[in-house]
Amino acid sequence: MAHGDTLLVGDFKAYIVHDGDEGWAVVYATNGASARRHGANELDVDFSEIESCHREPSLDEFANAQIPITSMLDLGWWFECAGCGRKLRWDDDDEADLVDPVGTYHGLCWCTPTCRDEFLETRLWRESAQDLAVAKLTGWLRDRFPGIVPTRTHAYANDRCLVEQTVVNFSFAGASYGGGVVRVEDMYGRRGVRWPGEPADVKLTISRGDLNAWERYRDSLWARSEMPRMEDYQI
Repeated sequence: MAHGDTLLVGDFKAYIVHDGDEGWAVVYATNGASARRHGANELDVDFSEIESCHREPSLDEFANAQIPITSMLDLGWWFECAGCGRKLRWDDDDEADLVDPVGTYHGLCWCTPTCRDEFLETRLWRESAQDLAVAKLTGWLRDRFPGIVPTRTHAYANDRCLVEQTVVNFSFAGASYGGGVVRVEDMYGRRGVRWPGEPADVKLTISRGDLNAWERYRDSLWARSEMPRMEDYQI
């Protein structure tokens, strides 16, 4: 190929790369040496650790597209359903219970479209619950401590869509060493709000280096009669 020529999708061929252990990868390249290099990068090993690299013409058509999970199953690969954990594999093994697999090689895969739909619905519920928990805790913080600035937020909801932990990091006037963090455990449920049952549910911590700045900020609230009651938070 002359310098300056443009590589077309058809110039890339499918290769299966193996590191001799548990690492396998499908890569697209114009030749075997390039495929080994790309495979080593994807598997996070040295080029010299690649044990085998062979062509797989059946996957050439997906050079510019996602590889369907069924195409990989046809090659003898197996996967785990992202929804129920069921093993996905084309064989007669008693552990395999494959009905109508959907998904892609580089993405998630499921044993059936129904399992996929339930997984995606649950993920939306989890994300919604997490967003609501962060918004509620941020609002609680701003209501009690005027002028604070949230700097980072995090919430975790389990598979039942119950938020197990919500954290908001924040800064305030004069803070230079991380400011503070407020957290709540077991804050939200999918079908209702549990917030907060008792003042002790909310735990507020100030960075040691910012304690003096916090005291000045707190004194300014006292001066403006905006300081929350001490029982409303715990340091």
